[in-house]
Amino acid sequence: AAASATPETVGAWASEFADIAAAHSGELAAIIVEPVLQGAGGMHAYPAECLTVLRQVADRHGLLLIFDEIATGFGRTGELFAADHAGVVPDIMCVGKALTGGYLTLAAMLCTADVAATVSNGQAGALLHGPTFMGNPLACAVANASLSIIDDGGWRADVARIGAGLEAGLAPALNLESVADVRTIGAVGVIELHDAVDVTAVTAAAIRHGVWVRPFRNLVYTMPPYISTAADIDQITAGMTAAVAEIHERVPARSGGAA
Repeated sequence: AAASATPETVGAWASEFADIAAAHSGELAAIIVEPVLQGAGGMHAYPAECLTVLRQVADRHGLLLIFDEIATGFGRTGELFAADHAGVVPDIMCVGKALTGGYLTLAAMLCTADVAATVSNGQAGALLHGPTFMGNPLACAVANASLSIIDDGGWRADVARIGAGLEAGLAPALNLESVADVRTIGAVGVIELHDAVDVTAVTAAAIRHGVWVRPFRNLVYTMPPYISTAADIDQITAGMTAAVAEIHERVPARSGGAA
C-alpha cells in the first residue's frame, strides 16, 4: 500500500518483478494492472513509481502494458487518469464508468497507433467484438456531455475538496476495534475491517443513516460524485462509520467508549 511503502520496499518489489518477468518473458504477452489504486483487488493504493517500473519491464521484453482505468479514470484519484501520477503512457487503456458520469453504460478501449494498426490489419476474426451494444448513440451523447464537463478542469478542486472531507470524516472509524485500516486517495474513501463485512446488515444500517453503500469482502467504501457538497460528504462518512459500528462492534472501542 502507498501509505506503508518505502523506497526500500518499492525497490525490492521492482527487482523481484523484473526477475519474474525475465524468467517468463517468452510466455507473456502483456502486463495488465489497475494503476495506482486496485479496485476489486482490495481498494489498495500503491506508489505511482511502480507504473514506471512496469513500463520499463514491458519495453524491455516487448510486452504490451495495459491499464484498467475503468474505476480510476476521469479524475477519481486526483489526476485525469491514474497513469498521469507517474507520467506513464500505456499501450492500451480501458475506460468506462465515469466516461458517462455513470448515467448510461458505455466502455471504451484506447490504444496507441501501433496497437490500433495491428488490430485493424490483423486477420479477420482474430479480434471479434460482438456489436450488440456497440455505438449506442444515446450513450455516446451522454459520454460527450460528461467529457465536456470534465474538460473545464473544475473537477480537480472538487476531488481535492472531497478527498479532504473523506479523510477527516472517516478518521474516527479508526477508533473502532473492528476496523483494520482507513484510507483515502482522491475521491475514494475506504474502511477496511479485520473480518468479512456483513453486507446485508451494513447496507441496511447505512440506509438508515441516509447513505447507500456497496460493501464487499471486508471493505466498506465510497466513491462520491464530484458534485457532492461538504454536507454530503459529512453524511456519507458518518453513515459509513455508524453502520460499521452498529453491526460489527462487539467490544469497546480503543478510545474506551462503547461501540
